[in-house]
Amino acid sequence: ALTELYAYAGPQAAIDFDAAALSDPHLAMAFWGKALADGSDLNDPLTEEGFARARDDAAKARALERYASPDERALIDAVAKRYAGTYENRKADETAYEAAMESYLATHPDDDDATMLLVEALLEQHDMLWNDDGTPLGDTSAEMLRLTQGVLARSPQHLMANHLCIHLYDRARDRTPAIPCAQRLDAMSVSYTHLRAHETGRN
Repeated sequence: ALTELYAYAGPQAAIDFDAAALSDPHLAMAFWGKALADGSDLNDPLTEEGFARARDDAAKARALERYASPDERALIDAVAKRYAGTYENRKADETAYEAAMESYLATHPDDDDATMLLVEALLEQHDMLWNDDGTPLGDTSAEMLRLTQGVLARSPQHLMANHLCIHLYDRARDRTPAIPCAQRLDAMSVSYTHLRAHETGRN
């Protein structure tokens, strides 16, 4: 399900998270993931219907928090903040979500998935801007680049880190630093396609 989410295949990710919830009715993180899948990404803006679905998903996740670990509860609480209010006030909710994720990462700096989910949220709300000399323009752009580079240094094959690495350089004069990310992502896409074909054939 996370693989689908990182590939911006939200509807498929939601199906996968639903399947996980069916296999384990106490799996709070299945509804955490579904809230993210039903929300938005860089390609698909948040809609009023998506907001409502994500809010319901987050409520279901919170209802199961007693079965979750402390770290999982922190992530569930963060996504609940993202859809706590109304669609009209979603900007304030998004700011609260970013703050909650930054607080989580302050004590979990090596959580690659949480790091990249924060970067994705920041990219949805803030343009990645560059100076002419190839350095990030502004604190938010610098933070997005720093966080992504940190994950790539620890986990070069992280799907979301390589995906967002490409987007970070969309407006840069020099996009060559994104080439290794694109190459790794391409190799992972081929491997994933082969795996899906194998699983489909086996089933």
